[in-house]
Amino acid sequence: MPSRRKVVRWTMPQAASEFDIHAATLAKRIKTAGIEPGTDGKWSTVQICAAVFGDMDSEKLRETRHKANLLELEEKEKRRQLVPIDDVGRVWDSVVIALRQAVWNFDAPEETRRQWLGELRDLKPDDYFAKADATEDDEAAG
Repeated sequence: MPSRRKVVRWTMPQAASEFDIHAATLAKRIKTAGIEPGTDGKWSTVQICAAVFGDMDSEKLRETRHKANLLELEEKEKRRQLVPIDDVGRVWDSVVIALRQAVWNFDAPEETRRQWLGELRDLKPDDYFAKADATEDDEAAG
């Protein structure tokens, strides 16, 4: 007659002790993984192992998605749809300097030129990016 295996159910302190992991760390991993205890308030060995050692299928999927994201970024860089922020900053600085020099040499009253220069000084690239992000969100939704 085949012997029946005894199912082991774990409390948090028991599992933490047996798997040599701090109880708070185990609790966090269980919560992050969305693992719920049974009606007895305990976890199965499979659930504890998933929290302690991770889920290989999920890790492979995460790695695959990460690689796909990197490939997408590389493709956008090659198409010049994505430009390093340092390059954008250098170009922006050059443009603003050229505009300031042109405004200062423009044939207009000094007060008007100072007003224009103040407006140039107050331009913030971050404001543009916030508007561009909102526009992209609108286009994606519509």
